[in-house]
Amino acid sequence: FLHVQFIIRIFLTVSLSALIVSEIIRMLIQRSARTILLILVTVYTVETDTGRDGRWSSLMLSRPS
Repeated sequence: FLHVQFIIRIFLTVSLSALIVSEIIRMLIQRSARTILLILVTVYTVETDTGRDGRWSSLMLSRPS
């Protein structure tokens, strides 16, 4: 009985998180597709200019404004 409860709890948690994630993804796609595109282009441009790969945070922080 305890095992069944445990399994049900895990199942509920997983399905809930999956639902939330899909909702967030849907919201992101609907509302801010342009924003995501802009961010990606900016990051790509900055990385190409500096010649560094994969260091987003340091590039965004040390980027001359």
